[in-house]
Amino acid sequence: YATSRRIYECSTPGIKGECRITARYEASDQRRYYVACPHCTALQLLTIDRLEWIAEAVAGYRCRACEAMIQPAQKRAMLADAVDGGSARWVKCYPDPETGEVPSAVIGEAAAARWNARGSAGRCAGFSINQLYSPFKPWSAILRERDEAEGNLAKERTFSQQVLGEAWELAAEAVDQD
Repeated sequence: YATSRRIYECSTPGIKGECRITARYEASDQRRYYVACPHCTALQLLTIDRLEWIAEAVAGYRCRACEAMIQPAQKRAMLADAVDGGSARWVKCYPDPETGEVPSAVIGEAAAARWNARGSAGRCAGFSINQLYSPFKPWSAILRERDEAEGNLAKERTFSQQVLGEAWELAAEAVDQD
């Protein structure tokens, strides 16, 4: 008889090279959530390097395509999935088996369709997302956390793993020969 089942594993990543969740994600079809800029409609990944302070205690997101500042009030509309009438969508980002190419951080509708049209090459569905997408956490709170973590290794690790959703890479320490 046939059975169907789904296995759901959810976790923040651990140490790079040692993390079971990161290894499973890398073996998956590596879906990432692309959202449309409200100014130019380019689909893009939200990353910490594009967050900026725009006023005291107010942070915005600088579009990768048109360089326009996306206001916090526009965030919720950006997050609306295409299935629900919005423009955001999950895109399969695993490397092309022949070329090693992956989708760039900014893509158009046609590129999103092309990446999703390919099969999953025997890979299971895997999803990765960071807190910049959270409708419950303001961008200003994320920038504050980043600023508070700077220079404190333990806080930087926590920020990387829990806010950015990235495995922590241990820095090798050089031993003084003397």
